Amino acid sequence: MSGDGREIEILGVLGSGGFGTVYLANLHGRDRFVRRVAVKVLKEGVDQPEIAARQRDEARLLGLLAHECIVQVLELTAIGGRPAVVMDYVQGVDLARVLDVVAVQPADPARGGARGIPVRAVLEAGRAVASALEAAWSGRSPVSGEALQVVHRDIKPGNILLTAGGAVKVLDFGIARGNFLRDSRTGSGLWGTPRFMAPELWQGAEAGPAVDTFALGITLLDLLAGGRLERPTGNERQFQEEVARRLDGLPAEARGLLAQMVDWNPDARPTHAWACAVLSRAVDQAAGESLAGFAARIVPGLLARPLPPAPSDGLPPRIALDPPRAAPTGAFTPVTAADARSGGAPAGSAPPAGFVSPAVRLP
Repeated sequence: MSGDGREIEILGVLGSGGFGTVYLANLHGRDRFVRRVAVKVLKEGVDQPEIAARQRDEARLLGLLAHECIVQVLELTAIGGRPAVVMDYVQGVDLARVLDVVAVQPADPARGGARGIPVRAVLEAGRAVASALEAAWSGRSPVSGEALQVVHRDIKPGNILLTAGGAVKVLDFGIARGNFLRDSRTGSGLWGTPRFMAPELWQGAEAGPAVDTFALGITLLDLLAGGRLERPTGNERQFQEEVARRLDGLPAEARGLLAQMVDWNPDARPTHAWACAVLSRAVDQAAGESLAGFAARIVPGLLARPLPPAPSDGLPPRIALDPPRAAPTGAFTPVTAADARSGGAPAGSAPPAGFVSPAVRLP
């Protein structure tokens, strides 16, 4: 074992890209301590300081974000001399995969022939994501005491994880902007997935919290309708007509909120906290299957496939961890769904795998 008695035992691959691989692993410590984790490791031969810096930044940021709907980072370290991030392992599937499965199922006559995820389940998932986004924006750094003001910039079904128990996790803060000490350069260019990017971003505006609200609204429309709402063009009227068509037939409790979330004008969109509160009220009024019931019915079958074996990229199946690198940790008071009830990469390209979702979503 390493000097501090810890080793990583690699069990399989959770996800892989051009620059990095996310492994399922056991973390072995002293006195036979074992913990199941996910480990993101830069691939052998990747010598791009900006990629490594973004991985460190994402890990530091996730260390600052203490929220039930955001995956937790345990530490920054190195494995075999390569930068690595050790994270909680959350077994689930992303909502893009869920949507693919639901879209080919028979239409639901009770919902006018709709093929999307049940309304109540979608509203519950939206509430969880809005709660996480509010915590990321309003939470305070335990180091400076200042608001973190994190903007995710890539909210979409593929970056929202659903477990078999109905828990929701927001993934992939690799291109997030925020008020925290970072090594990489975010710049002010176009970042995100084009279809979910707010119209003001295409006009050169800075990314504020309203862009995440817009992306979440498009995501919820996709999940409800079981189809894709194409990215906004420069024609506001055409976009609003398409949104109105999508909203037609949806329950009244969701219609008004979703229309505001995808408003062309960012100043007209609700805050994350307001959206979370309205979604909570809408959940209480919505009929249909709950998120927990839907997840219990759909997710286990998607998790049944075995993991692919670890690739031969120079890492042995069991390897000592290098001494841990400090990552800011600490907690602020998170905004949870219960509280609310009471009160990518440059556009057009895939994000580098050096900061693919800390994923933990299974293929």
